[in-house]
Amino acid sequence: MNGGDEVVAAAPGGPPPPLEWKFSQVFGERTAGEEVQEVDIISAIEFDKSGDHLATGDRGGRVVLFERTDLKDHGGSRRDLERMDYPTSRHPEFRYKTEFQSHEPEVQEKKVKKISEMNVDPSKAVGNGSFASSSNLSSPKTYLANGGCPDRSFSCLSNDVSFPPGGIPLLRLPQVTSHETSLVARCRRVYAHAHDYHINSISNNSDGETFISADDLRINLWNLEISNQSFNIVDVKPANMEDLTEVITSAEFHPTHCNTLAYSSSKGSIRLIDLRQSALCDSHAKLFEEPEVPGARSFFTEIIASISDIKFGKEGRYILSRDYMTLKLWDINMDSGPVQTFQVHEYLRPKLCDLYENDSIFDKFECCLSGDGSRVATGSYSNLFHVFGSATGSTETTTLEASKNPMRRQVQTPSRPSRSLSSSITRVVRRGAESPGVDANGNCYDFTTKLLHLAWHPNENSIACAAANSLYMFVSMASKFPPKLVQASNFLVKNGRTYYKQMVEQNKHHVQEPPTIEKCQTLAKQLFYTRLASIPVRYEAFWKEVGYLKNAIKSKEEMNVENAGLVALFGVECFAWFCGGEIIGRGFTFTGYYV
Repeated sequence: MNGGDEVVAAAPGGPPPPLEWKFSQVFGERTAGEEVQEVDIISAIEFDKSGDHLATGDRGGRVVLFERTDLKDHGGSRRDLERMDYPTSRHPEFRYKTEFQSHEPEVQEKKVKKISEMNVDPSKAVGNGSFASSSNLSSPKTYLANGGCPDRSFSCLSNDVSFPPGGIPLLRLPQVTSHETSLVARCRRVYAHAHDYHINSISNNSDGETFISADDLRINLWNLEISNQSFNIVDVKPANMEDLTEVITSAEFHPTHCNTLAYSSSKGSIRLIDLRQSALCDSHAKLFEEPEVPGARSFFTEIIASISDIKFGKEGRYILSRDYMTLKLWDINMDSGPVQTFQVHEYLRPKLCDLYENDSIFDKFECCLSGDGSRVATGSYSNLFHVFGSATGSTETTTLEASKNPMRRQVQTPSRPSRSLSSSITRVVRRGAESPGVDANGNCYDFTTKLLHLAWHPNENSIACAAANSLYMFVSMASKFPPKLVQASNFLVKNGRTYYKQMVEQNKHHVQEPPTIEKCQTLAKQLFYTRLASIPVRYEAFWKEVGYLKNAIKSKEEMNVENAGLVALFGVECFAWFCGGEIIGRGFTFTGYYV
């Protein structure tokens, strides 16, 4: 890169730039014309809280665990990763860890509905292991996957062994050259006989001791250590089943408040309940639903309003919900309506009759949020999924295909968001592709291939999604570097090195040579690629720091060895900063070059 001699003192704040997604990995890729067995279709995907493990479940009752390998192979600490000099194209990598049969498929189709894998404190389990909970249509189960080595016995004595006179002068013991761990999953608990209807959700509590299981009419609270008793906390079953007008469709615990959970219904409403209010939570603390537009009601209104999935944001402030037509973002402090609405299937509205006839209108698409809450994602037909920017002012709308070429069917010209005013509250409505049955390239949508299940890595911009029996993973390493930030970084590195050398010469004081510009860029990119992909860019703090150092360089005041070295290395941090790095005041430690 060519260095510049000008630094812009300020930059307007705004939403983060759109992400550029790339294919990362695929497990179980189908060959052309290969027939997919029903039992092999993936029905659940979930990351653990650290993002180092991933679990999938299929309709045959199998659970497959994957573990992240790029951090394990190259050291897990930030300092170790920064010191490494491997190519900057590295991305998160997962590998197969183990699998086990959670439920046996019967005549009645069974699906592993939800997987919530977490790391368990070794003091609470026998050795280090992975703890997973799953369910079929009626019974949740918990499993512990432990690692160990098979016991082998060796004998060095045989009838033809002879010893030299005087004994053996040197005894050399064999050395272990490899240590392979075999994982064995065992069922710890079966939580049976508590559901009469199909389980649609299980969710672990933040207290680490309890979880909920939800079916169409009830939500039960379980203790992980007690399998023969549960507490019914929500019951919507009427005395007469003919009066049934609403069923539970999804439920999830708040990520940090162990007394709070939310559940959605087939009428498009979300209820927030507080377990401290009463043993049976027959009343809600808050109700979230969108007012019906007068005159817009039709035969399909309630069907397409049914919520298929809800997810809490990482901090618990927002709830994301998915119905057949839209993706909605709700603020738990504002129950008058969603703060944002993203149109996903608006182009299908004229085809609702056909979709009703072939049951596609009842497809249940899942949704997910990024770790920083700035983006949301959900699936669609033709193995497509959509990523929307949810930050204020964002117009990001990306359509990707679950294939090795995710941008092949990219919608070229996403429309700008339109705003509507209702009840004195501004809400954003974002539209995806709206061509009737075709995408931007004229390709027809295939309603037989649907992407129902996906999950966003909790700490990085990485998405795992299921297309039939195949698991695809996509990553966004970095957006295009803003030219002014690149210019500012080069300016600081160039001038910082110059003043650094001058100060060292004047003071006759030897200080470790600062890194070259190329090394600065390499270190910064390594920092971004390995650790900081999900931290949002905070432009205001960056430009404030740039302005301070710019003035110090121009006035040549307060310029000593320490400040000159700081300026040089601040250029390194600049690259990491606008890629998602962090600055704490004016002091930082970076790979030992400056403390």
